[in-house]
Amino acid sequence: LLKLDEFYLPLIIIQCISGPLSSLTSTLLTNPLDVCRTRIQVDKEKRPYGHVIKQLWKEERMSIFTKGLTARLTHSCVYSLFVIFGYETVKRVSLKDEYKS
Repeated sequence: LLKLDEFYLPLIIIQCISGPLSSLTSTLLTNPLDVCRTRIQVDKEKRPYGHVIKQLWKEERMSIFTKGLTARLTHSCVYSLFVIFGYETVKRVSLKDEYKS
């Protein structure tokens, strides 16, 4: 257990909170690049990133930062929560008795 100003939280809870928070941060930072990548994949013509970014900015302005964000955030946060929880559970179950303290 971790002591946080007389408030105790099990380590697994802290890990299950930090996983989705880190996922949320990386998703927020990379979402515009994902929108550009998707546009490049969908377009019939092959164009460089610079041209696609200019076109997106002309057409959509600030919405390129939020386009598809809800679905990506939901997916990445839920996925990272299950991965962290699963990994930590398997790690604890498979630990040999001699290493448990």
